[in-house]
Amino acid sequence: MKCNNSPDKDTTSDLVKRNCICYLKVFSEEVKIIRPTHIIFYTNRYYDAYIPHAFDTFKRLTETQKKIGKKNIPWDNAEATIEGLKLLRTPKGNV
Repeated sequence: MKCNNSPDKDTTSDLVKRNCICYLKVFSEEVKIIRPTHIIFYTNRYYDAYIPHAFDTFKRLTETQKKIGKKNIPWDNAEATIEGLKLLRTPKGNV
């Protein structure tokens, strides 16, 4: 899904995130078409509040941090429903 106007830096406003992910359900519709078995969110923390709204149901199983190199990064695991897929959220860029 691309709801951003920039080719390299994420400049997506909260209004666009809310409309694109939560209300228009663009991500959900793409998942229904592609039908993946697993989804990995490679995003920054600014999407964490929106990820649960991308699904019909969302249950966080673990919310922890893992040491990757010299950094401790957020590491979440959840069960979500849009065709019963599984997902992992891990960071991109600055954490």
